[in-house]
Amino acid sequence: LAQVTQAFREHLLEKALYCVAQPHGEKSPSQGEGEYADALEYLQLLISASDAAGATSQSFAIGSNMATVTGCDPHSKWWSSVTVVIINWLQGDDAAAERLYPTVEHLPRSLQNAESLLPKACLNTFRAVRALLSKPENCQLSLSYSDKASTLLRDSLNLGPHCHSS
Repeated sequence: LAQVTQAFREHLLEKALYCVAQPHGEKSPSQGEGEYADALEYLQLLISASDAAGATSQSFAIGSNMATVTGCDPHSKWWSSVTVVIINWLQGDDAAAERLYPTVEHLPRSLQNAESLLPKACLNTFRAVRALLSKPENCQLSLSYSDKASTLLRDSLNLGPHCHSS
């Protein structure tokens, strides 16, 4: 059962990310709450499912093999919070995004220590955008975070600096 619920949470995140990444020409804003309504619906289901994850369930597969003992899935909560912040930024709803900043800034320790560098790359990308949105004059800080995110992403793809493609 734990594996099935974990797979379900991963599926919900995948569907939400697809909704954000896909072209939005098919729907008009009058259909639902706008172009990201489906993604937000999947994310709400994901948050509910991660809160309902029992103490015997395994953690979210993106980045860890940790067993959940808190009664919730911190990995799916973190990834869903990141995705909701991105949607809020795309919609221009900075106030809604800001409410989730503390959750996104608190990368679960198991993701910090994970072999995958993708969560750290994502966190640095978040910090780059946040720095630029808070003060446009923070462009150097934003570039610093972007460089760090880029390095982490490249390393996560196992493409070291010596493996540049032309």
